[in-house]
Amino acid sequence: MPTSGSRMVAVELDEAPAAGPSEPPRRRPSRRAALWLGLAAGAVAAALVVTQGVLDRGERRRLDELADVRGLLQPVATPVRALWHLGGGREVLTDVPVAGRVVAVRDAGGWGAPAGTDLSHPSLVGYDVRTGDEAWRTPFPLDDADAVAVATGAPSVSRVRCVALRQARLLCALTNARLVGTRTAVVDGIDGRVVATRPLPPDAAWTTSGAALVVATSAPGPDPADVVWRVTATDASSGEVLWDARTPVVRRVDRVVPGSRDVDSSALLSARDGRVLLVHSAHLWVLDGGRLVRDAGVGVDGFAELGPGGTVVWQPVSQPADIPGALLTADGRRVRVHETLLDPTVDDSTARDLVFLTDTVRSGALVVRDRGTGTVRWQADGLTGGPVVLDGSVTVGTGTGARSYDAATGELRWTAVTGERAAYVGTDGRSIVVLTTDGTLHGLDLDDGAPRWQVDASRVLPAPAGALGQVTAWDGHLLLRGLDGSATLLAAG
Repeated sequence: MPTSGSRMVAVELDEAPAAGPSEPPRRRPSRRAALWLGLAAGAVAAALVVTQGVLDRGERRRLDELADVRGLLQPVATPVRALWHLGGGREVLTDVPVAGRVVAVRDAGGWGAPAGTDLSHPSLVGYDVRTGDEAWRTPFPLDDADAVAVATGAPSVSRVRCVALRQARLLCALTNARLVGTRTAVVDGIDGRVVATRPLPPDAAWTTSGAALVVATSAPGPDPADVVWRVTATDASSGEVLWDARTPVVRRVDRVVPGSRDVDSSALLSARDGRVLLVHSAHLWVLDGGRLVRDAGVGVDGFAELGPGGTVVWQPVSQPADIPGALLTADGRRVRVHETLLDPTVDDSTARDLVFLTDTVRSGALVVRDRGTGTVRWQADGLTGGPVVLDGSVTVGTGTGARSYDAATGELRWTAVTGERAAYVGTDGRSIVVLTTDGTLHGLDLDDGAPRWQVDASRVLPAPAGALGQVTAWDGHLLLRGLDGSATLLAAG
């Protein structure tokens, strides 16, 4: 009971929990704090924009550096379309990469021209690479006597071979059992103009190196069983002699034609990166600027290929399982191999210390060797074509898609399953491009192989992709070659 003089005071009950002793009172952010928060967010956004810009510029710079890499495709667009279909039967497309043109040989008879075809006047035809329209047609430069000889010969013995020179020119050579020696012509690939003609001796081997025509002819040595080869390089257009060299005298060993008892007394001549390779009589010789830089005996006769970085790969004519071949390194090492060269479809030079080969005993095996020592760095099985070397990785087609490896170590980076066998593996620099046997183009991420895009090209292919003779890049597009000598250019972009 309240005492005298006291007052009663009304008290309102507050049921909210009391704030902890360390919790500061809540305050609404001031305008200054909001301003700082906005500035910070803007700075982060600006940093992200700058970072993305740097990444984009780096990617553009990388793609610009890849622009001149052989075999690179244009970015694939949807839908794809066939720009043109040429050749077949009477006409066969050549492999000469003339900028803006595709060149065909017509009425040479080498690919089984139809009965009744007039083979007395073979011709070269140039087409616009974008449209397939005929740009020029040039009769092969034969005189009347040669024309009569070719016309009376069987179609199966006529051959026209064309190879690239510099400055959009090509050199074409015609051989026929009725002709004495080979007839050659230098042709301008842009307008079809004949620049020069030249006959070659019957026993001559020939190739081109840059702007030069290189010819090898034999002469007997001191002993009738010996032979010495003379190799001469001339400017194919002017005829100016660039260099003249001779091999040491060796005992003649004629080459056995595989699968028969016939022998071939001719030499094999090829060129790469300014080097010239001559193979004959169980020997190989490499010349550089007319200077003999390699003279190697190989025991029995066979064939050889010039590899990258001064390497040479030789294989015997006999079965590979019986006699091993050899990899000759630039510094003269000789390593026993059962392999032949496998040139990448795209090579950006990020694996300069490696040479890629395919095993002649194990079908579909990729063997990667060190260029300097010839030792095996790593191997992979199950590939279906040439590798793509890009940004330090090696990507190959497989029976179910594609795989990518670290170029230096062979460590598996990723596996992509497309469901069908890879008929071709290439790249546009942004994605790995795989054409599978069902006619589908797949775009795979460079880093992890994840699907990026997919395009159905089956309706514009001239034949099932698995039945095509060859698939390569041409002027940034896909060139699909049929077994009959025809070709279709598939627009990639």
